[in-house]
Amino acid sequence: MYSKQKSIKCILLAMILFSYSIVNVYIVHSNPVIAITDAMCGNFFPINETDIQMIDANVEYIIDSTDIKNQINVHYKGSYVFNSSTAAQNLVIAVPFTNFFDVEEESIQFKMNGLDQNYTLVKLGYEEASNMSEGTGIDYYYFKTLIYAEVFFEQSSNNTLDLSFDSTVVSGQITYVQIEYVVGTSRMWANETSEVVKFIVNGEQPESYLFKETSSFQTCSISEIDEGKQYIWEWNNERIQVDAVWISFKINHFSIDFDNPFVLITLVVVIFVLLILSFLLLKRVIKRRRKKL
Repeated sequence: MYSKQKSIKCILLAMILFSYSIVNVYIVHSNPVIAITDAMCGNFFPINETDIQMIDANVEYIIDSTDIKNQINVHYKGSYVFNSSTAAQNLVIAVPFTNFFDVEEESIQFKMNGLDQNYTLVKLGYEEASNMSEGTGIDYYYFKTLIYAEVFFEQSSNNTLDLSFDSTVVSGQITYVQIEYVVGTSRMWANETSEVVKFIVNGEQPESYLFKETSSFQTCSISEIDEGKQYIWEWNNERIQVDAVWISFKINHFSIDFDNPFVLITLVVVIFVLLILSFLLLKRVIKRRRKKL
């Protein structure tokens, strides 16, 4: 009976550890896209053909991963320049996210040509997200959450949209985090785009990142900064063919901090106790066998 109970406990422990190890979170943010003005009704459709051009985009993530086993702090800021030289017009600008990107709404700053914009933050169901992504070439899961606002484009080649926000990823129960930026939505705008995407990582560095070079995609450049590294992707006046760039973290919650004296002492004590118990158990087994003989 005792052996059976012990086996069940071992199986349960193995299942818990396995479930813990497969927890994965993907965090995705994207370039702005156009949505029709009835978006508040849930009938989301991107407008693929527009004469407005996104001339330039500069995107920056500042990622604090110094306490990665508990949380990852993310600050995002992006500046986008649009050319609407043919006519002035009102459009709804949508910025899509996955549900896993938990944006702190009070931190959102959304400005067009220096003026604060009224915006709405909504979460979409499967059907709405599928409709929103139809024809974009981007998977629907990028469109699970939207920040959108109706903005006025002046008849100018220098309409500037600025967006920033903060987000905290609670990583205490997470073993893998991928932070992704979708550049493919730039194809929703007319003509070519120049874009720079920069991930500034302070603290624990990512295990991997998108680096593969293709016909329309430059290899990620990496440089050292005071407390970490920065990862940069660039495009110069082109139709960006890659859908997204990313970095990913693998979080080991079971690692031992050998630099901590208390941890070392505890480890030594535990090993010593285990050795004593093993010795006593072995001694008892030998004693029983001798009695049988």
